[in-house]
Amino acid sequence: MAQNSQQKAANLIKVNEVLQRINLYGIDKETTKIYGDFKSELIKHFGLKEKTKRSATQLNTIGINENDLWIAATALRHSLIIVSCDSDFERMQQVREIAWESWV
Repeated sequence: MAQNSQQKAANLIKVNEVLQRINLYGIDKETTKIYGDFKSELIKHFGLKEKTKRSATQLNTIGINENDLWIAATALRHSLIIVSCDSDFERMQQVREIAWESWV
């Protein structure tokens, strides 16, 4: 919204100051391994019990958003705490311990 504000230049400076204080965590090989292992565990836990049918299970059909799983994998990789009121993380905790807090 800084781009559309009446004080665009000043607001962009403020946005850049905030961004300089934020750590960004990319997706590396270890994160992708955690993601894949965790996804498999979630599908085994929440998916159909019949193995041949379970392989077609999609995360969204078991109530977990794909992006939230990437967030969880990144948090696990870097020992971070997830702060969210999204129930996907509560559901994930039924399968694997993740550091998750809801401040709502």
